[in-house]
Amino acid sequence: MPEIVVNHTMISLVCEHCGKQFERRKAEHDYRIKKGITSRVMCSMKCSGQARKDNRTIEQKRADKAAYDREHRKKPEVKAKHLERAKAFWKSDAGKAKRKARLPLHLEYCRRPEYKEKKKEYDQQYRAEKMYGSEFAEAYLTLLRLDQEIGERMSNHEIRLINDTYNKKQRRRKDYERTNSYELEDGPMGNLERD
Repeated sequence: MPEIVVNHTMISLVCEHCGKQFERRKAEHDYRIKKGITSRVMCSMKCSGQARKDNRTIEQKRADKAAYDREHRKKPEVKAKHLERAKAFWKSDAGKAKRKARLPLHLEYCRRPEYKEKKKEYDQQYRAEKMYGSEFAEAYLTLLRLDQEIGERMSNHEIRLINDTYNKKQRRRKDYERTNSYELEDGPMGNLERD
């Protein structure tokens, strides 16, 4: 920083922004250096403001702010505070009113086919982990998919025959009549009377 002593009370300095030479009281200059008020020497408030001026565009400022916010929100104390505020809002009357106002839109969203498919997969994964733990959940889901594939390849008639559920209602009725009836029954050995 070039300085020229004019007399013992004033000092001559050169502005770092505009390059103009100006005078300042020596005591003020020494005080600024001692306190570390500024490391740059400016002739006026106007030059000081121009030197500090941010020459970024609005888009650059927005991008920088968004990057800063993303990093800031990752801090645990900020996340905890945000979660606490969000819970308090949704429990309040204002939150309930907002949920009620958005309910028709939410129901419409839930009726979409892509949402139903996504929800079905999520529910299967959730139930598998809840019933079998994360260790065996994938094995259970694989078994479900295999069973579904087998079911798609077989007809309804074949599935009922394998599971022995074909004409189940009729068989139950006949068995009931046979065990609870006192009528004669024609069998291979002739008519048998039930006791």
